[in-house]
Amino acid sequence: MSIDNSAPRTAFLTLAGIVLSFSFADSVRSGTRHHGVDRERDHGRRETASPGHDSESRQSDLGGDVIGIVSADNGSQSISGDEQSSAPQPLGVGGTWALVFQDEFEGTSLDLSKWRPNWFGATDESITKPINDREASCYDPAQVTVSGGQAHLTAVSVSKPGCVKKDGSPAEYASGIIMSDGHHEFTYGFVEARIYLPPGTGTPCNWSAFWTDGQEWPQDGEIDIMETLGGGGYARWTYHYDADTGPGENHQAYTLGGNLLAESGWHVFGADWQPDLITFYYDGVDVGSVASSDLQGGASITGSPQYIIVNLGLDENYEITVPSTLMVDYVRQWIRVAKKPTGIRVSSLLPRS
Repeated sequence: MSIDNSAPRTAFLTLAGIVLSFSFADSVRSGTRHHGVDRERDHGRRETASPGHDSESRQSDLGGDVIGIVSADNGSQSISGDEQSSAPQPLGVGGTWALVFQDEFEGTSLDLSKWRPNWFGATDESITKPINDREASCYDPAQVTVSGGQAHLTAVSVSKPGCVKKDGSPAEYASGIIMSDGHHEFTYGFVEARIYLPPGTGTPCNWSAFWTDGQEWPQDGEIDIMETLGGGGYARWTYHYDADTGPGENHQAYTLGGNLLAESGWHVFGADWQPDLITFYYDGVDVGSVASSDLQGGASITGSPQYIIVNLGLDENYEITVPSTLMVDYVRQWIRVAKKPTGIRVSSLLPRS
């Protein structure tokens, strides 16, 4: 889902980072920003690592192959090799993977230590404007519920104070979104979700999306793993990026086009993000990839941290179907390991404040 560049976006100012290193001394490496200068948000930015806590200060621990980096707000933890051997693995992809983030939605409410239920709201209860100026709904935390082992994002007709479209005019609809900004980000690895696309039979409806985004758009890239476009008429993946590697901005998008999904209902969507290459999987089948060599202007596949988003958008340019519910069975994110670990140490990169 392409972001409107003028969207007000607020980040949490505190983020404790964690980097995964392995007992056999294989390492992780952070990606670099290669799309020019950062642009200030309207409502603040993340803190950067303080002296003595940056990723370079950990490299004496690490050394070896590129694996990936994750950032989270839940402090340090330890993951054993036995836990990883019994953990779920990405669908249809070989290799050895360490599961570093998951939500199976087993509770009775959204886990707010992992997700925000709006688009950069001041609080987790805030109703927010949509992401894109084509969206006909606001995002209302009341439209995000958890039951039966699934998250439910429901779009409904509504007339409610504070529910407005991107331009500030009253919205006739409210819908649901979850995003991990402020709680979990990652650089490289595999991200996957099992999602029910409404209405459940026949062609999908509305503007469902499963994607990742960075802190500066489009410089940090946007990985649209799945979105149902044209009012649900077709589904595909897209990579958004900045083709101007200098101080300017030139938003471009790369996709193979066409419809990759004929039926709504339950599907598994995933992306394997590596340096210079992203490969997309639908129901465990490789449905295409984008490489740095495919991009314009000398741009490269992003190496900047990404947070995870699932949302049910409503495109006012196409038929809108309400009520409709997108369901999420799980969201998982792994990093690739070069060999089976005997244990994983999770070390703090950024101090709490």
